[in-house]
Parts: sequence; C-alpha cells; structure tokens
Amino acid sequence: MNTKIIIPAAALIILVSGVLFVIKPQRKSERINSVDKPTQIVTPIPISGFTTLKVMGFTVQLPRDYGVEGESPYVKFKRGENFIAVVRNGSVFDSLDEDLADYDAKNKIESTSDKKKLEINGYQAISRLELRDVLQKAYYIYVGDYVYIFSTKSEKLYSDLDQVAQSFRYTPN
Repeated sequence: MNTKIIIPAAALIILVSGVLFVIKPQRKSERINSVDKPTQIVTPIPISGFTTLKVMGFTVQLPRDYGVEGESPYVKFKRGENFIAVVRNGSVFDSLDEDLADYDAKNKIESTSDKKKLEINGYQAISRLELRDVLQKAYYIYVGDYVYIFSTKSEKLYSDLDQVAQSFRYTPN
C-alpha cells in the first residue's frame, strides 16, 4: 500500500478524533442535577420512628415497622400484607416528562390525576395517582440514566409513601 496515502489519512483521523474529544457534546450524566422549574421543592426532615436504609444506589428514611424484600432493580418495603414497591428503570430520555410519556404509552396507564411536579433533593420528580388494574399512588424520580419509581396500591400506605419517596437521596456506591 502507498505510504503517501496512509500517513496523511492517519494524521487526519487523529486530528478529527482530537477535535471531537475537545468539543464533545454534554453527556446525559453531566445533566443529572438539572431540574425543570418544579412546583414544589421537598426537603426531607428526619422523623423519629424511621431508620435510614441504603439500597439500589439510593438512601431513604423507612418506618421501623417495615421489612425489606427483593434486590436490584426491584424491592418491596413491606408492612403486613401491604407494601411500597420500588423499581429502578433505565432511561434514555432527557427529562422526566419525556420518560413518563413513553412509560405511560408502553404500560397502558388508563388515567392519571393529582399530578405534582416536585424537586426531591435536586432531582426532577413527579407524584401522581394512576389507574392500572387498580388505583395506585406513585412517585417518579429522575436521576439521569435512571428513573426510580416508588408506588403502592394500598391507600393506608400513602402517607408512608410520601415520607419515604420524599426522603430519597441518590447515593451510588
């Protein structure tokens, strides 16, 4: 092969690679803490009777009378026969609104109400009531490449769900 062609081609490839590296676009992980103007900012207050639990890359305040079952990407915080489910889904979207629109379409969410945009410890979040088979309350917390979903079908656990989800802190490793 002709070295007159190989040397300039290699130099051009190296030059283009260097330029692309220097002017690389902002990665999604660099936007993790960006939040669209929420309607409410939630600051958790430690409450007696709660214990700090670290699981699946996050920390929450969990009432002491709850047990924990499962492992990543799905855990249950159980109290008797009732439970709060926590799921960590991957996200390819740039906002929680985009992710939820896709999620609702794929999961055939029949209707939603009481939708509230929140900021929980710097992260975009939405709480809402949604009708699937039954009515359930859910929190969706957007952390860059993940959406953490906290939900319960038990109306008795709605206030516990509020406290647990609003105490969310992203704590990888």
